Amino acid sequence: MGRISDNISNLIHESMKLRDRLKLSTLKMLSSALSYEKIAKLHDLSDEEELSVVKSEAEKEKSELAILREFLPAEMTDDQLSVIVDGAIGETQAASMADLGKVMSAAMKKVAGQVSGDRVSEIVKRKLE
Repeated sequence: MGRISDNISNLIHESMKLRDRLKLSTLKMLSSALSYEKIAKLHDLSDEEELSVVKSEAEKEKSELAILREFLPAEMTDDQLSVIVDGAIGETQAASMADLGKVMSAAMKKVAGQVSGDRVSEIVKRKLE
């Protein structure tokens, strides 16, 4: 058995204890894929075969992400986002980092899913410093 198969059970249990649902579901998916490949090959998988399964699953996930992105609006540019943040700062009369929450709330309403909160937060912090 390869190193991935040897460790995956422990990693699944660890993820269950930590209640990390995303990691848990990903590990279970990988465990299933490894099991199916083992059954198809009729032998324990080598390290190289296990890595091939991981790469295949990663490529599948990339393809699925590309399909899902088709449904998302185009991301705003930094310049567009900067204008919205400036407007939110003016609207909330923010003067310091203490007003971060108010500015974030106002800006997030205006970007409506076109930008991640992390990007908005980064620009708001830069402007309020």
